[in-house]
Amino acid sequence: MDQLVPNRVKTQAQRSKRQLLWLLFWMLVLSSFLLFGRQLHAAQSGAVFPSHRFPTDESFHLGYNYGFLSSSSNFVGSRTTEPLLGSSRLHVAQHQFSVEFQPTRQLSLGAFLSVDQISIDDKAGNGGADMGPGDQRVFSEFRFFDEPGKSAGVAFMLKFPGYKNPTAEEIQKSGQVREALRGDAQTDVSALLTSELWFTPMIRSRFDVGYTYRTERFSGEIPFFLSFAYVLPEFDIEVRFKGNASQNNDTFNKSKSDISNVQNAFGASQYALSSNPWTLIIEPAIQYWTSPRFALDLTYSKSLMGNESPNYYRFSLGFTYRWAQTKVQRTKTYKEVNIETDQDSGKFQGESQDKNEEPRAIDPRRIEEDPDEEFFLEQN
Repeated sequence: MDQLVPNRVKTQAQRSKRQLLWLLFWMLVLSSFLLFGRQLHAAQSGAVFPSHRFPTDESFHLGYNYGFLSSSSNFVGSRTTEPLLGSSRLHVAQHQFSVEFQPTRQLSLGAFLSVDQISIDDKAGNGGADMGPGDQRVFSEFRFFDEPGKSAGVAFMLKFPGYKNPTAEEIQKSGQVREALRGDAQTDVSALLTSELWFTPMIRSRFDVGYTYRTERFSGEIPFFLSFAYVLPEFDIEVRFKGNASQNNDTFNKSKSDISNVQNAFGASQYALSSNPWTLIIEPAIQYWTSPRFALDLTYSKSLMGNESPNYYRFSLGFTYRWAQTKVQRTKTYKEVNIETDQDSGKFQGESQDKNEEPRAIDPRRIEEDPDEEFFLEQN
């Protein structure tokens, strides 16, 4: 019987390895189809926050997400919008790969890596397109307070571009009327306070707020995030409100800078090179766990209001692979027995893993019926 546990662990490890290889294979197939198949549409849509996975002793997450966003106007004052130059329409397809490692309950480390396919066209038939690495992000989160049902921590996020925008001179030499930009092509550093509160075992709330320092003379921002979720063993249904407030302290002088010429070639979209933007976004999301290791993710985002920011809608679909383990300290309990108790019966009646349950060995038939179920072998 002692050989059953090693054999079962080996079989489960092989099965997990095969599942991970299949996941990577389908991620490659899906990405190739979306990147090189027909033209797809989807765009830089406000502040990005850490994933805030539910804390475990140790876990690893790997995911893929395809985003579809479209924008044809900018917010020019709260709820007031203005169409892009030449009635242009902006499309961006984003393929985002995510990875996160949680070595302890307190610490998370992760990254969001993206490949963007962006295009812009107007009614006159002028257009431009570009594809390649987009804005890449790495983050960490440390929970300094963690109790059942509530936690608080600090998070840091670094955003850096995987591309370089053309200059006004380069656009003029190319003769292009419309030029596609993947973003601002500059680096951001964000520091956040994070929190999580469970009102009931099924109702969860999260709140983040912090400060973003933007390089290249862009204005500093205050990102914020608030969400409410209904959580079941297989479903996580969440409504998020997120966005950013601008510090209005950029140092651009558009009348003396070629930045306005570059943005005009981009249809004047505030998706990139925006001056002092602020925005508020609503984002319903559903996560469905088909098994303890795999989940499907569906998200819809819509900008509600803002200024100097893009007015857009966005759909995204993806999946997540999860590996996790919880290290449980099994406390032994003892009870008094008569000194004359017969010890030849094969077990000592004074030792028990549970006050109401005696130790027991593995039933081989249960392993055959459900190989994924966890069993512990008690040595007699």
